[in-house]
Amino acid sequence: MIDLITKEHMLLYCPDNNESENKWICTLCSSKLKRKQMPSRAIMNNLQVCEIPAELKKLYNLEKHLIALRLPFMKIVNLVSGKISHKFAQKGTKSPLHIVPSDVEDTIMSLPRPVDKSMMIRLQLKRRLKYKTVGKAINQS
Repeated sequence: MIDLITKEHMLLYCPDNNESENKWICTLCSSKLKRKQMPSRAIMNNLQVCEIPAELKKLYNLEKHLIALRLPFMKIVNLVSGKISHKFAQKGTKSPLHIVPSDVEDTIMSLPRPVDKSMMIRLQLKRRLKYKTVGKAINQS
C-alpha cells in the first residue's frame, strides 16, 4: 500500500521521514498522499505540539481551569473492564463533548486582590454556582 505513494510526496509532507526505519502511516494520510494532496493532520499544517512553558507546567489542575479559554466537558469511561485496574485501563468518551468558552477577564476581575504577597485565597471549582458541593479546592497564595 505504501509502495504506491511516491517518495517525493512522503518527503514533502512528512519531513521527519527516515528511509532507514520502517514507518507506519494511517489510512487517512495514505489516501490523501495517494491523491497527491497534503494530509489534514500533517506537520506541515502547523499541527505539531508546542513545548509547554515552565510557568504553565507548575500550575495545578484548578489553576489551569482558571486560565483556560475553553473548558471541555465530557464523560470519560473505561473501555476495558475486568482484571485490569481502572487506573491503567484504556479510556474513551461516552455521550457528547461540550466545549464552553470561558472569559478569563471576568475570572481575573472576580478574584480578590492580595494586600501583600503572604495573603492566601481559597479556590473552589464547582460544576455549577448554584450547587453546594465543591468539586476541587486548593489554597493559593
